[in-house]
Amino acid sequence: MLSTTPSRALAMHGIVLGQARSSLKRAGGGRSSFDPGRRESHTLNRKLKSFKGDEPLQYVGDSHLLTVAPTGSGKGRSVIIPNLLAYDGPIVVTDPKGENFAVTARAREQMGQQVYRLDPFNIAGEQTDALNPFDIFDLEGTDIESDSQMIAELLSLESSGLDAFWDISARALLSGIFAYLGTTKQGDERKFSEIVNTTHSDDVVYNLAVVLDTIGKQLPKMAYQEIASFLQKADKERSGVLSTANSYLKAFVSERVQRSLDSSSFPINDIVEGKPISIYLIIPPDKLKSHAALLRLWVGTIMRAITSRKIIPNKRTLFVLDECAQLGRVGFLESAITLCRGYGLQTWTFWQDLSQIESLYEVGWNTMVNNCAVVQAFGAKNDRVAQQIADLIGIELDDIRGLLPDEQVTAIDGDIKKSKKLDYLYDSAFNGLFDENPFHRNSKLHG
Repeated sequence: MLSTTPSRALAMHGIVLGQARSSLKRAGGGRSSFDPGRRESHTLNRKLKSFKGDEPLQYVGDSHLLTVAPTGSGKGRSVIIPNLLAYDGPIVVTDPKGENFAVTARAREQMGQQVYRLDPFNIAGEQTDALNPFDIFDLEGTDIESDSQMIAELLSLESSGLDAFWDISARALLSGIFAYLGTTKQGDERKFSEIVNTTHSDDVVYNLAVVLDTIGKQLPKMAYQEIASFLQKADKERSGVLSTANSYLKAFVSERVQRSLDSSSFPINDIVEGKPISIYLIIPPDKLKSHAALLRLWVGTIMRAITSRKIIPNKRTLFVLDECAQLGRVGFLESAITLCRGYGLQTWTFWQDLSQIESLYEVGWNTMVNNCAVVQAFGAKNDRVAQQIADLIGIELDDIRGLLPDEQVTAIDGDIKKSKKLDYLYDSAFNGLFDENPFHRNSKLHG
């Protein structure tokens, strides 16, 4: 079913979700637990008769979206790829296998988008583009001290109990070194790999002491204090702090990863200004756990650029975060969903089940979900997951149990519909837009 006809862009301003069918009644006729109270339109603002079946469902509001669907349920084929082929605004997408890039990059380019592939392991091709987190220090109104602390937090995960001391101390040291490097290094010298070189040098203590003695007065106050605090610790304690800090940097030691971070392929202000760019973040599934910090760093850097906006672009920047639980807990993502809609940022997070959100965001997960105007669910494999979805949306368990493999439930501003899932391989609206999925080259279905 690979399409080979000439490409033309759908260029939708909204997000396409499915093919509308019947509405569902809320369980017991009562109010759904999911009802943000917003009233943005969720019907297509122009008919696309080329879709098979019923008129497609589209969300054109500016709130966030959440999809609950397990692995193997067709998220890419029915949700992510259709929107990469159709959404005409700036987009950032996590792409573990490189499939999204292979299938949709040409279509994004033909929309007039500049396409970038952060792919340190060369999953989707040779070479990789790069994004240097230190570029956030060039943003208008940046505070190098707080931004350095933010970067350090992105690299680590919060711990409690005895581990909390080492984590807090290691983050403090790294934030001080980030601020030191961000202040004293310029141009091509200000590379992210310098943080690894600094903490892995032959005599870290001596080298940092020399920094304070020679250029200490040039450093931000926070940088001086955190480095000095580290140097003043007893040898054993200092060794533990440094070991913890280096454990956060494991993912960044390899030259491949450093090439994807050292010199940016595009100005960070392209993100701030909402220019037409598409960024694919490609880390293979077998490295998602070991390199989660790299993914968090990319996502956090881009979100930090977006939150520096003084003028909101005409088109929202859409973050499509597949397998979101693999990121670990990201405070920046929680803030983005609950506070950052006004910056022209729209997140679309994908989870295998609701337990993933609850375990990562114990306190704030309900608020995160309630700030999503769209909840989409399909492919529930057992009654426990089906009951979670039914309770969240406010429908009967049998409404979830009874879904066919090509059906889904979508709640948009409290309006609950059962709809047919999209399928870019067979829906003629996508004809000519997509390229072959290399993972399914020998499959009869190609996807």
